[in-house]
Parts: sequence; C-alpha cells; structure tokens
Amino acid sequence: MRQPTVILVTGYARAGKDTFAQAVLDLVPGARKVAFADELKNAGNLFLERLNLHGKADLRTDADKVRFREFLVAGGRMARALHKDVFADLAATTARNLLLAGRVVVIPDWRYRNELEAIQTYCAPYRVITVRLYRSDTGPANEEEAASMALIEDVCRIDHSATFRSGETGLIRDLAMTVVSSIPNVPGA
Repeated sequence: MRQPTVILVTGYARAGKDTFAQAVLDLVPGARKVAFADELKNAGNLFLERLNLHGKADLRTDADKVRFREFLVAGGRMARALHKDVFADLAATTARNLLLAGRVVVIPDWRYRNELEAIQTYCAPYRVITVRLYRSDTGPANEEEAASMALIEDVCRIDHSATFRSGETGLIRDLAMTVVSSIPNVPGA
C-alpha cells in the first residue's frame, strides 16, 4: 500500500493525461481520480436536468465534453469570475478527504497555478507530485490555455516531465510506473 499522495498532471489536450491517470489507477490499488472539472460537469448535467434535457447528453462523457466544450469553457469562466478558486477548492477538498482515507489521488487536469496552490494548502502535509506531459503533435486549445500553461512552466516545480508522440501509450504507462515507484509504501502495510 502506497503512502497517501496527490499526483497532479498537466499538459495540453490529448497529451496523454487521462492515459497516465488510468495507468496510476491500474498500478495502485484503491487509488482515485479527481478532476478540477468534475464539479463543472456535474453542474452542467444539473442544468440539463433542470431544463428537462437529462438523458440527451452527459457532460462527463468524452463525446459530450467535446460536443459541448464551448458551454463548459464558458461555464468555467463564469464560475471562476465569481470565485477564482471555486474548482480548485472543491477538488482540493475531495482530494484531502481521499488522502485522509489513505488513498493515492491522481488529478489529470491541472491547468492553473492556483490549483496547485489549493492542493498544497488543503492537502498539507501530504506529498504532492507534479507531472508535465508533452505530445509533439499537440498545442494549446486557445490563448487562455497557452498563457496558463506557460505560467505553470515558469513558476511551478515539475517533478516529472516527458515528451511523447501519438500512440506511445506504453511510454506513458512507463512514466506512471516511475512516478508510482517514487511513492513510499506505508510502513507495516
């Protein structure tokens, strides 16, 4: 059993973040995935339900996330305009509760500096490992993503970083194994 730890993963869309997260879940029994965008997707689904459109879309699925990306982006911007740390605080609270239950937590959608700060604050004294994935044929989805990712690279410590090409899932899984191997086992477990 690994010591409770948060693994934060950053990278542009299609860089392999979800593949990496799934590899961690496969390698660490009881590990849990949390995403900063979870509550936004849940709120979007409540919006659909309120309009009697439930069943027409599920914003937690990959297909509908792509189909309604502009809605999610606009909703996220609106919520962050009202409280810049809303998603960071919600995810950090969930992560802390999982850490207290002895879990390893992987968060594959780290996009903003304040998200790291919230995780470090809420989850202290637990260890936070940062991972940056690059894929040679991807880039920022928009100017906001480019700016936020540049800030992360400029001011945040990155513990593990790797570059991949499309389809190199084996290399992503190897990186996940390296990261998981750096997490000590719980003594006596």
